[in-house]
Amino acid sequence: MTPGLALLVLLLLLACAAGVYYTFRSLKPFDRQYVFEKVAKHLINQGRRALNEEDRCMYRARDGAMCALGCLIKDRYYSKSLEGGNILDDHIQKAVERSLGTKLGPGESGMYSSDLQFLAALQRIHDRKAPEEWRHHLRTFARAYDLRVPCWL
Repeated sequence: MTPGLALLVLLLLLACAAGVYYTFRSLKPFDRQYVFEKVAKHLINQGRRALNEEDRCMYRARDGAMCALGCLIKDRYYSKSLEGGNILDDHIQKAVERSLGTKLGPGESGMYSSDLQFLAALQRIHDRKAPEEWRHHLRTFARAYDLRVPCWL
C-alpha cells in the first residue's frame, strides 16, 4: 500500500470512529419544501401528539407516535438520549442532518441558522398547538416561509 493510500485509509477510519463519516458523502442542500411536506403529512396522518406518561412531548413516544422532528430522524440515528432536548442541541441537529443527508446552514455569529429556526418553528406547531388546529397552522407556516401548500393540506 502506498503511503498516500495508507494515510487516506487512516483518516477514513479515524473519521468513522469519531462519528463524522457522513461528511464524506455528498450532502444535499437543506430542502425546506421536502421537509415541510414530510412533517405536515406525518402530523396530519398521525393526528395526535407524541407524548410520554407526563404529557411531555417526545421525539418518539412509547405508542409509536413521533413529533414533527421525530419523523425526520431515521431509526439508526435515533436514541433515547435525544428525548428532552430540542433542535438547538448539537446531538439532535446531527441526528436530523444525518437522517436527511444534509448540513443545516450556519447562523450569523451568535445566532441560530435560519434552518434551525425553520425546524424549531415546525416543532412548536406539534408541541404547542392542538392537533385539530395543525392544518391551519401548517398552512400559515407554509405561507410565512414562501412554501407551496399541498392540495391535501
